[in-house]
Parts: sequence; structure tokens; C-alpha cells
Amino acid sequence: MRALRKSKVLAKRTLSKVNAAAALGEISKRVGREHPEWSEARLSTAVCEYKKYIALCIICPNVGLGMCSADVDEIWHAHILYTMNYAKFCKAVAGRFLHHTPTSEEEKAA
Repeated sequence: MRALRKSKVLAKRTLSKVNAAAALGEISKRVGREHPEWSEARLSTAVCEYKKYIALCIICPNVGLGMCSADVDEIWHAHILYTMNYAKFCKAVAGRFLHHTPTSEEEKAA
């Protein structure tokens, strides 16, 4: 029970850190322009879920987390394009660069 409580506290702190450091306004606008079919709600949800995914990557650095959704992946791809912003964000929230590894065709087929 104590370990679960500690895990929840760590998750909340990490997500708070990600939320504080993530200046994703321009990234969100870019994805909105690239996907005019996305509603504001879909875009907002994708950004929110991206932040949660990044928090998980920080909490579980040695676990190969698969991408949770194509929408989240779109946000990540857009964020990476702003290289200085992304590098600064990674340093602030994780203390290291968070690499993006695409899913291989073999992994997709499995």
C-alpha cells in the first residue's frame, strides 16, 4: 500500500513538472493547421495525453513503452521539430534527451 501511494505521488509530481515545462501552444497550433479535420477537443486531448505519455517515459526510463495513439505521436513529432524547445523541455523535465524511436514494420505486423 505504501509503495502504491509513493508511486501515485511520483506520477503526480512528474506530470506537474511536465505541465509546468510544456509550452506547447505553437506545437498545438501547428498540428491544428496540419490536421484541420481535428476538433479543438481532439487536439486538446492529444496534447494532454502527450504530456501523460512523456511523464510515463520519465517515470519508467528502462521500459520500452509503445506509442499509445497516433494522435499523441503527431504531437510528439511536431514537438521534436522545434528542436531547441524540445531539447530544453527534455532537460527540464527528465534531465536528459527523450529520444523517439519509430515502430518498425516488423513490430507493427506482430
